[in-house]
Amino acid sequence: MGLTGSAYLRSLCKLYKDEKENPYNYSGKIGDEWALEYLKFHIWDAEESVITGFAGWCECWERNNPNEHLSEAEKTEVIYKYAIMGKLRKMERYDIDFQSMYKALPAIGACKDLDSFTWYKGEKENPYTGDPERPLAATLWMYERDFYLSYLDNADSSTSLEDAYKEWKENFINDYLPGKSPNPYGDNTNWSVVFQTGKR
Repeated sequence: MGLTGSAYLRSLCKLYKDEKENPYNYSGKIGDEWALEYLKFHIWDAEESVITGFAGWCECWERNNPNEHLSEAEKTEVIYKYAIMGKLRKMERYDIDFQSMYKALPAIGACKDLDSFTWYKGEKENPYTGDPERPLAATLWMYERDFYLSYLDNADSSTSLEDAYKEWKENFINDYLPGKSPNPYGDNTNWSVVFQTGKR
């Protein structure tokens, strides 16, 4: 499925974790317990369908939206939401607000340790967008997220996430960031401080 079709898509899921069979069963439950289990059963089903049949969902969406030009990440998120909202519409009842219950479910997000990361902590939305105190934070969050998703798809099993991140961060600070702002008179910017503070 590629980068966004696997790692990013899985980070959007709230329930599906590669189980072969649906682990949720609402049979025999009543009241609020029934409603929650019923919701989880159907949301898991929708997420499993998108994960295992992403190519088909993608073709269907592109066929119905020929004039939409989105990035791969944006398209992946739109397709995920389309599948989930379609399932929720089929579940509609006058006495149960399944949409609100779904929104209250926490996302699984990325299933790796992100403690060593400076900015990205598995959030679905960029929490630093428009931050006036740290104007570079949103961009740094995106770089870390992109590195992380790449690691999930292509990680060498012999290299831990922490070690891979340290190597990426060192190269990013020492090579990539200075290259983004060449200064013919010499650049005295401490890019390590910039990376940690989110501002220059």
